[in-house]
Amino acid sequence: MLQISFGLLIKIHQPKIKIMKKIFLSSFTIFTLLLASCSKGDFTIDLNGGGGWGGWGMPVFNISSFDTSALGYVRLPLKRYYIYKDQSTGFTDSVVVTQSNDSSAFLPALPGYSIGFVSYIYKLTLTGFTGSSSQIWYSGTSTSDFPPGIGTASTPVTIIDSNFTLSGGSGSLPTFWCPFNSAGVGQYSYIPSLTIEGITYTGVHVFNTSNGLLPTNPNYTSTEFCWVKGIGIIKKEIRTFNSVKTSLLVRFG
Repeated sequence: MLQISFGLLIKIHQPKIKIMKKIFLSSFTIFTLLLASCSKGDFTIDLNGGGGWGGWGMPVFNISSFDTSALGYVRLPLKRYYIYKDQSTGFTDSVVVTQSNDSSAFLPALPGYSIGFVSYIYKLTLTGFTGSSSQIWYSGTSTSDFPPGIGTASTPVTIIDSNFTLSGGSGSLPTFWCPFNSAGVGQYSYIPSLTIEGITYTGVHVFNTSNGLLPTNPNYTSTEFCWVKGIGIIKKEIRTFNSVKTSLLVRFG
């Protein structure tokens, strides 16, 4: 690790300064190429000396990537369209994937993480269109993470909560997570096959969650999301204190 002392540099003759500059520029170039090869997304890096940066030293970090098999459920093609039917009213919603992109962020060392690491981020937005108006039908963010205490050169592939931002609300609830069985009892189930609107889907993963309030509380909210790999959401149900809205997939393309 290259360490540079400004007090020492003042006393070094000019030729040595040039050598040190070449070494520093070469190290910086190598590190830049390293970051460019990690991901096609953008990096947000803490330059305040945290996460193993060691002042002016070269950074020490690990890279946490997604479980590509699990990501296949939530990563949807941009501009794909879906038609969902409201189970209560029979009305349909025209929904389009308007955001489907990856990025990355450098997270500094924190309690439970002995060194900094690069985390990948995937953002998904589905927009519903009615005539000339539109509104967010689903907005989710998934991030890769290391388990607590990681500090080796290993790079486990994992995906944690995919948070659903409630339309018109300030909070968010997880609607997809991996490992699938990492949540509490009753929050996840696997259905070998499920028929919705005359179409039978296989390999259905069901995620249930709530904001922790009792159903009798006016601020109560719970959700149920059913995902199928390569398709996305085949059922979305949102329950509040006095309403239930269930959207069922009719077709997509």
